[in-house]
Parts: sequence; C-alpha cells; structure tokens
Amino acid sequence: MRCLALADVLTGRGCEVRFVTAAMPTDLIDLIEVAGHEVRMIEPSDSGADRPDWDRTSAAPDEQQSDAAATLAALGDWRADWLAADNYRFDEHWEREARGSGARLLVVDDLANRRHDCDMLLDHTAGREADEYRPFVPDDAELLIGADFALLRPEFEAARPRSLERRRSARPDRLLVSLGSTDIGGLTAKVLEALVQEGIGAHIDVVLGSEAAPSLPRVSKLADAHSNITLHHRPESMAGLMAAADLAVGAAGTTSWERCCLGLPSVTLIIADNQQTVARNLETLDAIIAVPDWTEVAPAVRDLLSNPRRLQEMSAVAAAIVDGKGAQRVAVALLGDPVPAADTPSLRPATADDSETLWLWRNDPLMRRMAKSQGPIPWSAHDLWYRRALSNARTVILIGEIGGTPVGMVRFDPRSDGSFLVSINLDPHRRGRGLGTKLLAAGCDRFLEKMIGVKLCAEIDRSNAASERIFERIGFVPARGDEAAQYRTYVRPGDPA
Repeated sequence: MRCLALADVLTGRGCEVRFVTAAMPTDLIDLIEVAGHEVRMIEPSDSGADRPDWDRTSAAPDEQQSDAAATLAALGDWRADWLAADNYRFDEHWEREARGSGARLLVVDDLANRRHDCDMLLDHTAGREADEYRPFVPDDAELLIGADFALLRPEFEAARPRSLERRRSARPDRLLVSLGSTDIGGLTAKVLEALVQEGIGAHIDVVLGSEAAPSLPRVSKLADAHSNITLHHRPESMAGLMAAADLAVGAAGTTSWERCCLGLPSVTLIIADNQQTVARNLETLDAIIAVPDWTEVAPAVRDLLSNPRRLQEMSAVAAAIVDGKGAQRVAVALLGDPVPAADTPSLRPATADDSETLWLWRNDPLMRRMAKSQGPIPWSAHDLWYRRALSNARTVILIGEIGGTPVGMVRFDPRSDGSFLVSINLDPHRRGRGLGTKLLAAGCDRFLEKMIGVKLCAEIDRSNAASERIFERIGFVPARGDEAAQYRTYVRPGDPA
C-alpha cells in the first residue's frame, strides 16, 4: 500500500511505474492494476519468509541475487531510472545485484537492522533518527527519515480537513475497529466480542478486508445481533470511515500514519514484533494508547470514550505528526521540485483562519519539547487562547508565507515592564532551510517600524541550540543574571531600554 501511494504520486508527475512482485494476493494485484500500473509476477525465491525471525534475518545471498536478477528480467527492455525495493527479506545482496542495471535504488525500510547498498533510504517511522541508519548505508546515501515522509494515498490528505473538524466535538460516539486485512488469528472477532462484553455503547464500524478473514462468521453474527455494529467488507474509502470515527482500534502498521493524518486517536494493538518501535514512539508522543494483548483493548476504549479531553489531546498530537503530504515529498526527493518555491517569506497579520495551522504547529513533537508547557494542547484550549490573542490590541501575530502558503509565525506579546516577548514557530516540514532566521528578521523589522523604541526579548530553552542561533544571527544576545535558569533570556542591545 505504501508503494502504491508513491506510485500514484509519481504517475501524477508524468512517470511510468511498474510493479514486480512474487506471491502477491490477487485482490492486491487488482488494486494496483485498477490504479493504472502494470504488474509483473516472478517466482518466489525465498523459502524463509514464514520464519519467526523474518524481520531479523535476511534471505540467503544467492536467493536474493536470484530474485534481483528475476526482477530485472521481468522488466525486459523497459529500463527503470529508479528501483524502489520494499521487502523485509532483502539487504545489500539483493540491492547490489539490482543496481547493476544502472538504475538508482530507493530502499523502503522501518527496521534499521541490516546493511543496504542504495542511493536513498526511506523510513517514515515517527521518532526515528537518521543516525540509526548511518552504519547501514553508504556514506553518500540520502536518508528520508521520519513521519514527514509517510506514504499515504491522496484520499487521506483530502479527508483531513473534515476529519480535524470532527475532532472538535465534545461527545465521542463512534468507534472504528480495523486490525488489518489479514485478520491474524481472528483478532477482530476477539476484540469485538470483548467490546460488547464491556458494554461499549458507541456505534462500532468493523472493517474486514477479505472474505477469507477468520473473524468473518463471528463478526457477521455480532453485527446481526447488535444494532450499533456495522460490518464493512473492503470499504471503498477507509479515509471516510476514519474521518467519521472518534476513536479507533487498530494495529501499529501503515494505518498508524493514516490515523495520524486524520487526527484519529487510537488504541493500538501490537500484533507483530516489527511494530514495537512504531507503537512505542507514538505512545511516547501521546498520540496513541499501545496495548500488547487484545484483552487490554476494551478497558482502554471504555476509559478513552469517557474522557473527551484526553481524546482531543491525542488528536492534536497525532494530527501534528503526519500531514498527508509524505508521498509528494518523496517524489520531490526522487525527481526534484518542478516549481521551486521562493525562499523569502512575506508577512501578513494573523487571522481567525490561521487558528488550525498554528494549533498543529504548536503540537509538533519538537515544539512541545522546547515549550514551557510540554503537554498536548487540545483544540478547545488552543481556540480559547487564540481568540483572546487576536482580540488583544497589543499582541501582534504575523504569519510568514511563501507562495501563499503559511510557513511560520512570529509573535510579540506585551510584558509588564513595557517590553515585548518575541517567539517564533515554523511549519515543522520547513525546518532546516534557513527560513527561521529570515522570518524572525523580517518580523522584528516589521514590528519595530510601528513600535519604535520598544525593547525586544526572548526566552529560549537552553537545549534549543537551533533557536538560539536564529536569534543570535539577527542581533539578540544573552542577558545577564539567569545563568542557572532553564530558559535563557535574550535581548536586542540595539533597542533602547
């Protein structure tokens, strides 16, 4: 599914995409072909795919080389510019053989436990660090790491606005249960039966992706017996079901990023060892409740449905992690940006329409870590603060834009001594491009044009070296007297006291 999401975006950029696969279920082949991509089948060459250590042990080198040769043979005279490999049983042996064709190689991974011979590596796990892959890739390999690059189908980005609008409701009443198309061990039925026994009164949408799912008979019986349960076979729009839900029960796979994009809080069941990192990282960020066993799902659901504020907090964090544009970012990394954006932001006053954007930026994990209040900010609390800030005649909030798209905010808050406290926040996806310095400089200049002689200061967490550099570049210097404090005060010496 993640490869299909990328293929669709690449096709939209004028590329021709083909899939080469072994042992692919027929319904998934149909899905790829309906999307307009050709599928070439090869014979499976690895007999160890069902091993319990499949996510820790690669296939034998000769089997990998044979598979790579078969892949290239299946393409025939059709020469690929890029090959994208997404297979837990492959490592540098498959990749070295495949690169012999002259194509560049993108590896999609989320394990960080084996060597790769590639030009680019993508791991869209939230919280993953690039340093985890450096020992496993060539020195010149480009790393696309983190949830900014989550490969989601366009329907999720399209459903995001109305889904986030629903998160502002104070009365949760709809639950989505979707534990993957394979329904391993009949988990869906076990979870649904536990929810019924727990007395969950919310409407429950249950998704089973296959007619062969082990849970189908029991889930069908429960749906017939309970008016608040609806069974969905391979729904046309998973994004639509997620957007309509207030809470989900799901697995810690690719659907984790789909739920995040839609701001959908979840009780996440860990059903495979390779999902541990995803679940642990998302729970650390407060985006999900992770449970290791299906028997723990129903009590967690009951507690969350009775706590609307907690659901709003989880929604805020989840929505800030994934915005649905990851496939486009990967396409830009592969092909280049067809319309390079200007690098100098223009400024305008903030309006009520900016509220949601600033809410998402404020709940970004890095921003939370550097803020004085590090907990998630639910929509209701943010909305109240923002309306008050806009109505305060002395508070100034400026929005920086590039090409009409907001990229950052500079805020000036009055203090009791007559000075103004300056703060800045960037679109998390725009960090590392030098925009912070340009935005802050332009914002301070704009503010001081009207507030001549006003003293500016900033309070910066001592661990936030990047923010310190931004302020220092435009003339702020550390003030004296707070050497032992967690937050260092910076002032503009050129501004009169």
